[in-house]
Amino acid sequence: MARLNVDLGAYNYANGLRAIGLMYQAAKTSLEHQRVDLSDCTREYDRATGAGYPRIGEWEEGHKLWEQGDLYRLEQQLIDDALTELRAAICIAIYHHWEKNVPSEAGEANRRQEQLKEDARKRDIPLHADINALCYAANYFKHGNAHWLKKLKSGWEARFGMFAEPAVSHPAWVRRLVLSDDDIHWFLEIAKVSERSMVSGENVR
Repeated sequence: MARLNVDLGAYNYANGLRAIGLMYQAAKTSLEHQRVDLSDCTREYDRATGAGYPRIGEWEEGHKLWEQGDLYRLEQQLIDDALTELRAAICIAIYHHWEKNVPSEAGEANRRQEQLKEDARKRDIPLHADINALCYAANYFKHGNAHWLKKLKSGWEARFGMFAEPAVSHPAWVRRLVLSDDDIHWFLEIAKVSERSMVSGENVR
């Protein structure tokens, strides 16, 4: 007779991963709706001023200090920046969620990527072929070290090659890697494939 064992940790991991995906989708949709609203406001303002309505803003001795249309465009840029930051944060969240899902026989809190993969193999946890890409991207967002960006380019040229570090140095706070919506869905799929089974069976007499 077979007895089924349910791994609640694996169940929580699967639900947590879905929650991260839902959180990303909700935040992204909200930001995109705000951007559409601002685009509508910008077009309406341009239409109104083009029809002769007075411009909203402040001028001093003939020099423009600010104007409503400029503020709308600045708000749009802010939303674009927020989307960029959202994707970076979600990438880190996905990786840390997967990292915590891999049991450690030695009870280690901090493990390097190769140790994580070895622990996963010991527990027969399947690993997506591109699991390293998730690790490298998360480490780049956390630490800003060009070492991780070079690894991304080396392994996934078509996806990340455009973000290779230039020959000219730049401040450490300048982030070159910009993820797309497709990249986030890819990382979620990588983490989903690399989950341990919720149910295992054993023969009993």
